[in-house]
Amino acid sequence: MCSVCSSKYLRVVMILLAVVSTLANLLLLFPGLTHKYLFENHITPEAIWCTGIWASGFVVFVAIRCFPSNDTKKGCCQFRANMLCRIVYACVALVFAGICFRFNSTGLTKGPLCLHNGTEGLQWDRPLRRINLNENSYLYEPERWASACEEPRNVVVWNIVLFSTIMAVNGLQAIFCVGQILSAVHGMIFGPGKNKHNTRKATGPDSVSPSLLKHCANQLSPVFTDIFNTSLETCHVPACFKTSAIVPVPKKTKITGLNDYRTVALTSVVMKSFERLVLSYLKDITDPLLDPLQFAYRANRSVDDAVNMALHFILQHLDSPGSYARILFVDFSSAFNTIIPALLRDKLFQLNVPDSIVQLDHGLPDRQTAVREAGNACL
Repeated sequence: MCSVCSSKYLRVVMILLAVVSTLANLLLLFPGLTHKYLFENHITPEAIWCTGIWASGFVVFVAIRCFPSNDTKKGCCQFRANMLCRIVYACVALVFAGICFRFNSTGLTKGPLCLHNGTEGLQWDRPLRRINLNENSYLYEPERWASACEEPRNVVVWNIVLFSTIMAVNGLQAIFCVGQILSAVHGMIFGPGKNKHNTRKATGPDSVSPSLLKHCANQLSPVFTDIFNTSLETCHVPACFKTSAIVPVPKKTKITGLNDYRTVALTSVVMKSFERLVLSYLKDITDPLLDPLQFAYRANRSVDDAVNMALHFILQHLDSPGSYARILFVDFSSAFNTIIPALLRDKLFQLNVPDSIVQLDHGLPDRQTAVREAGNACL
């Protein structure tokens, strides 16, 4: 359900529905494709309100804010806050879709404003509206349609088709909004990370594919939940999750030596899911405690940000007379790979990270690596 409601095509569909509703409402203003009746103010009142234009347009405007597709990379708290905002936007859009539906259903049931032959001769009125509740609606008596109005011609069918079109659009808009509300409620309860696998990624050494995890998530999630919780309780990760396969990928079509290969490490997709869950939990704990001038390994920060910040401080300092600046650049080769695990654990303890996460041994150098080439693997 989440993947359907957050589809990248949903906003396009909502815009197309609004275009259909707008065209239908505009045609209601020009019965018989002539502007005479609009200038003479002989148009059905519900059509003049133009709810098919402004109400549907507002629904689309809210939907654009309501249906983003880039929330999965944010932290758990930010993700749930976005889900709450999405619920509010979808509820507002649902209300406006309901208002538009109500106005147009009234215009449909009361019938068109037209010139008809009444008891006092020709006059402009709504001859097909029901006088009392016991009277049958003209919608169920099509034999009355042709003789009800003198002008505009065929206005009864004209109004029925166009008002019904707008109501159908409002119904679809309401269905999409309800689906978005249910999707957002699901996201608030379960959080991010479910069914977020890229099915085009290669399988790891355990031969568990992302496609399998995505399509069988409801069946496999309880199993992996027990495995993950057990790993946290025992501070131990199964060895099969820590195995990686090194695959040589040719850089060019004609291979002349080992340098013509690029090595790619394939790890367990299940382990990646576990690591994403742990990472999301760690971010919520550590992000408020990190140095504001740390730019490495943080979302939405880059080397360019670090350089710009350094230039800002330097130029601000050089504004003072007689001042100067010295800069020392230090580049650590393979900095991430040379982290000392003991120091990292001490740092995590200082940041109040739970012991069950700090002691996880999946980051220690006991991973098994296998080189896979042409379907064969060796440790």
